Amino acid sequence: MKWLSELSDDTLLITGQNTLETAEFIRQMIVDSVSAEKYKPLYIAEERTWRPSARKMLDDYIDSVTEDLYDEAVERLSEAMTPEMIAAVQYILDKAFGAIGYYEAGEEIFVDIVPSERSVRGMEQQRKCLYCDSTEIASGNDEHGWVCWDCLSECEPIEGGDGE
Repeated sequence: MKWLSELSDDTLLITGQNTLETAEFIRQMIVDSVSAEKYKPLYIAEERTWRPSARKMLDDYIDSVTEDLYDEAVERLSEAMTPEMIAAVQYILDKAFGAIGYYEAGEEIFVDIVPSERSVRGMEQQRKCLYCDSTEIASGNDEHGWVCWDCLSECEPIEGGDGE
């Protein structure tokens, strides 16, 4: 497992919210805020490329209509798929779509960064957890939400508490 602190700044990561961010951005957000939970789990973003396949698309289409056709019609469809016809359809698909880049989640990253003392100071307020009903002190802020220290779930303000 890799550590967030050891990644190069420009390493792309996929967050728990399925967003793509750099390691530098995630580290800074954690240091400047109170909780890393917003970004967990984190994964190395692995770049992939999708290209349409005329052969696969045509085969899938024929398979999807075979129940409605008689056997001879299915044979005729299969025979009609000559290499030239497939190449022509592939040409059209390549022009229409080209290659499409995307990212998949790779290796999980261990978050070993903690908020700075400056960002935590003044951020402790009494809250009530929406999940475990704990009234332990929670960490967070109004912009990014509050987190229960008991179960690490979202919290809400307690009326008349220190957080109001």
